[in-house]
Amino acid sequence: MRPRLVAAVAALVVALGVVVWGLSSAGQGQHALAGNDSFPVSRPTPDPSPSATRTDPTAGMRHVFHQTFNAPLNRSVWGTCYPWAGTRGCTNFSNPEYEWYLPAQVRVSGGALHLVARRAPTNGTTSAGQPKLYACRSGMVSSYPGFRFQYGYVQMVANIPAGTGLWSGLWLAAANLKWPPEIDMLELWGPPDNKAGVYFHPVKAPFSADRLNPASRAAIVSGWHTFSILWTRQQVTWYIDNQSVLVVSKKIPHQAMYLIANLANYTKTGGCTGQLAIRSVDVWQS
Repeated sequence: MRPRLVAAVAALVVALGVVVWGLSSAGQGQHALAGNDSFPVSRPTPDPSPSATRTDPTAGMRHVFHQTFNAPLNRSVWGTCYPWAGTRGCTNFSNPEYEWYLPAQVRVSGGALHLVARRAPTNGTTSAGQPKLYACRSGMVSSYPGFRFQYGYVQMVANIPAGTGLWSGLWLAAANLKWPPEIDMLELWGPPDNKAGVYFHPVKAPFSADRLNPASRAAIVSGWHTFSILWTRQQVTWYIDNQSVLVVSKKIPHQAMYLIANLANYTKTGGCTGQLAIRSVDVWQS
C-alpha cells in the first residue's frame, strides 16, 4: 500500500526485537506464476536480543513521501482502482479474485485508512466489459496518480485482517503498467489457506518467494505491524517489524514503480468480511 521521530522508531525496534520471523517454502504472489526460487536468495537470521544495535536503513536518505490518514483521502495522491481500469470500480482479472473494488469501500477514520470488504451483491464487469454480478465488494488504493518512484526505503504500518477468504496485499507495481516486475511487501491469505509471505516477480525469470511459518503468520494478524523494503540498484531487502527476512540480488527492477494496497477475496463462496487498515505510508530516497 505517504518527519520521522528517531526516538520513537528506536523504541519500536527495541520492543519488536524479540520477534523472530520464520520462513519456509515458495508460494504465489499477486499474479499467479509457476516456478521456484531460481536465483541466489539470502535469508538473514534475525538477532533475538532486544538490545541488539541495528542499522537504520534510512540513514543518509531524504524523506520524500509521507502519508498519514487523519483527513479525507487525498485523491490527488491516491487512486481507488488500478490505473488501467475505470474510476467507478475494478478488479484484477488476471487473478483468481472474486471481489469488485469500489471507491465507497475506501474510508478514512480513527487515524487510519480502511479498505473494507463486505459480502454483498455488487455490479461490475468482466474483462471484456460485459456486466457481471460479484458476490463481494472491497477497497484498494494505489499511489499511481500522485507518487511514482525508483529505488528507496518503503515503509507501511498496517493492521492485517485474518477473515475467511481474505487476501491482503501491500506491493509495488511497474509505473509503465506492464507486468512484471512486482515487489510484494506482504501477502496474507485468511482461512482456508492460512498462509503469508513476501514475494518478488522479476522480468524474464521465475518468481522468488518465502512464506512465514504458522507462528509468524499468526503474529502478523494481531495488531499493528511495520512492513518495509529497501530497494537499491544492487538488491531488494524485505523487513517485517524491522527484522530483515529476505534479500534478493538478481533481476532487480531499474524502473519507476508505484504503491498498491488491496484487500481481495479468493473464495467463490463464504468469507469476504474484514478490513485492512493502514496508519502510515513513507518513502525515503538517497
